[in-house]
Amino acid sequence: METPKIDVKIKALNVKGGIKTCINGKVIPGPNWDASSRETHNPGVFVIGNEFDNIISLEIEQEGLESGKTLKITGIIDDLEFSGEIEGGIKEQTVFARPEKSIDKFCCKKGDMVWKIGYSKEKGHPEENREETDDPEETLEEKGDSGEIQEETGDPEVTSEKKEEAIKTAEQSEQSEQSETIEPSETIEPSETIETVETIPVEIYWTFDQPGRMFKRGAWIELLEFLSGKVISTPASKEECISGIVDYFHFKHGLKYDSFCGASHYGVFEHGGFFNLKAYLAGSVPIANCYDQAAALQAILGGIGINDIGWLFLEPFGYLNKTDLLGRGECNNPFFLKNGHHDPEVVDEDSVLRTGFANHAFCGLLNKDNILDACAGPHPGNDTAEKYVGQAVDSNLELYPAARFDRPGKKEDIVIGYGVVDVERIEAANPLPFSPERAKDEKMDEKKAEKLNKIKELLDYPAKYESLDPYTFVCCNWPDPLANLLLSGWTLDLEQVRVGWNGVLKQWCVHEGDERINIEIYVSNSGPAPVHERIFKTLAATTLNECVHCPNPESGRHISRVQGLNPENKRHITLTASTENYSQQLSAIYNVGFNVEGFNLETDITQDLLDWLENLALNGVTEDWDKFPKLKLIEPTFPADVALGETFTCRTDPEINENKNTFLEFFTSNKNVSLEEESDLTFKFKTLIPEHTPIGLVLTDRETLLSTSKEVFINIYDPEN
Repeated sequence: METPKIDVKIKALNVKGGIKTCINGKVIPGPNWDASSRETHNPGVFVIGNEFDNIISLEIEQEGLESGKTLKITGIIDDLEFSGEIEGGIKEQTVFARPEKSIDKFCCKKGDMVWKIGYSKEKGHPEENREETDDPEETLEEKGDSGEIQEETGDPEVTSEKKEEAIKTAEQSEQSEQSETIEPSETIEPSETIETVETIPVEIYWTFDQPGRMFKRGAWIELLEFLSGKVISTPASKEECISGIVDYFHFKHGLKYDSFCGASHYGVFEHGGFFNLKAYLAGSVPIANCYDQAAALQAILGGIGINDIGWLFLEPFGYLNKTDLLGRGECNNPFFLKNGHHDPEVVDEDSVLRTGFANHAFCGLLNKDNILDACAGPHPGNDTAEKYVGQAVDSNLELYPAARFDRPGKKEDIVIGYGVVDVERIEAANPLPFSPERAKDEKMDEKKAEKLNKIKELLDYPAKYESLDPYTFVCCNWPDPLANLLLSGWTLDLEQVRVGWNGVLKQWCVHEGDERINIEIYVSNSGPAPVHERIFKTLAATTLNECVHCPNPESGRHISRVQGLNPENKRHITLTASTENYSQQLSAIYNVGFNVEGFNLETDITQDLLDWLENLALNGVTEDWDKFPKLKLIEPTFPADVALGETFTCRTDPEINENKNTFLEFFTSNKNVSLEEESDLTFKFKTLIPEHTPIGLVLTDRETLLSTSKEVFINIYDPEN
């Protein structure tokens, strides 16, 4: 009896693992693959150990399968199979395919997934519907391997010669030695027909859990690609991922410790904060400090679902025992460049040249006494806190007190910081605490305040500049730095815009050979105060302040100051610091701050670039507040009530900001909502927890970086309570 022809088409494929994904700062919408754009596919993420919830859903259209019958569909990639069943009598349906075996390590399956179909038993009459044929049956995998055999029993187009050839091939297989009939594999039911219906490109990652709290848009595909391609040999266990990441970002990522002033170059401070992960992965600034390395460990491990990594902070630290310092090799004198020339990395323990850490940030496995440090050591999680401090800190009491620390640090001095809170934005709607409660040390806090006040005094920074006229500001279209002839022939490595509640930061990183320049422009929406705060916070947090405290006319390391509100000079702050192979320019003009850094420059052009930017700013001074973008929401109507599990949309009026190139960013301080879809002026959220929920929105003009912020409230209620 002739078997009816079954026609199955896969219209779309979705990876449903319960994890949102994003790429290039945008949430990836579904589906992961669509037949209308066959070669385009979006990566997906599964959670290890959630096999029942790790589903590939297929949008299927079928014809010819009778009601009461099912058709098994199986997708194969490498050694992994997903299988589900197509229901007969239903033309369009969603089929859920689950993995046939569990995945227990971080890994990636990338390539073509071959989907095949085969009859399975008729519902309710399993024995009556098992028909035997004269042709040997083959497993699905054997069919896939012998790509030339496309046998469809009952199809009149199949010639007897082809049948004989198929039988001969099957008989030559290993199975033919045992039996003339090949037993079906465990993943395929006995079938009359096995055929490939679609080959779909997929990219699927398995992570240990949901991404950490710092990933507001879900798992970063760029990070997962980076790790599985360069950093970790997959598949890898949790322990292998931790040790591999510590090793790579200490030895192989190409960064060097900032032995000039120990500053953070990727946005974080002593207890954590807002980490510039995109720039860090690109290695766009070639130097870093311990805050950057601690942030990298916590954020990168959090990116693959290892979320029990705490931010640890030791103050005081003291002198460093000889160890491998990030990118510097053996070292017990971490600030060997601080005097404007190259002192030895290793000195005698009582040398007058010897420097040490006032404090140090690193990581630890929470609820376990294991330390991770990718800055000094390194330490991949094998050492207890007591052993770590004993190895890292020179505890010889004869060396203390010293200029920056009175005594060596102890295990009991370690506190837990708040850690990395965000990898996309630069600040939150609500300020972070100054320090964890256990880190409160009035003596240390007084020292920091005294240090900052001394810097302000030596920079002639009177209090009146803290309250400059907020109605005067800078508005100009910031050009691509490569348009400047000074950078002709240079290559752009990174360009990104990061939004904060009080302002917006744009960053460019360029290079020519080994020479590198980092340019940052921060534009405040709240007057000069946030700009000045960023500059002084940077100074107070690093040994750069020692340039001011201990000026040395003979040193190549210096800070100069230019400041005033007179017609000849409208710059409020200008700071210059330089040492071997490094120079930095910091400047503030009204609501705009500049940071220009140069590395390994044959000719230092950082001052010339700063002059160019300052002239642009001075020509853009205005009091026309219509220059700021207007944030008017046309959806929803506030206050808004939304049921639990429902979605709601925040949409700004696109017509109110003519001639402005605007985009919207959001801020949430909890997990009450998740971002489902987004465009430049629209966010679609799903409600997760019934609670009164604030959402911050910031509208930014891409050209001027001027921004407007607004907080709205959503009342999420449970309709069943």
